[in-house]
Amino acid sequence: MRVTVIDYKAGNLTSVLKALHHLGAETIVTDGDLALVESAERIVLPGVGHFAATERLDATGLTGAIRAAIARDVPFLGICVGMQWLYAVRAKRRSNRGLDIFLNSARTLPRALKKFPTWAGTRLK
Repeated sequence: MRVTVIDYKAGNLTSVLKALHHLGAETIVTDGDLALVESAERIVLPGVGHFAATERLDATGLTGAIRAAIARDVPFLGICVGMQWLYAVRAKRRSNRGLDIFLNSARTLPRALKKFPTWAGTRLK
């Protein structure tokens, strides 16, 4: 399995690469090579931090290449900010544009869901 990992200087790249290698994946890391995204079999977009970091994807031209790959049904995994980026906008800062795959906006979880109880058998409703 070959996985193209997008490095936009805001992701938890090392941990994601370790996990993929543990699973036996062949990884290719790119921070702007559009040809690698265009030929990708699978794409992972890790992220840590602020949604605004995804602006680098626009600046490098990766946004269009990723959008085209998703349209070709290339499997895509967004982690943390990478997942939020799939939405049209981030709710708190509507100026931060996302990929617009999911309509609406990425929102912060309600306070009650931010801390999960630690006892066994707990389920979210």
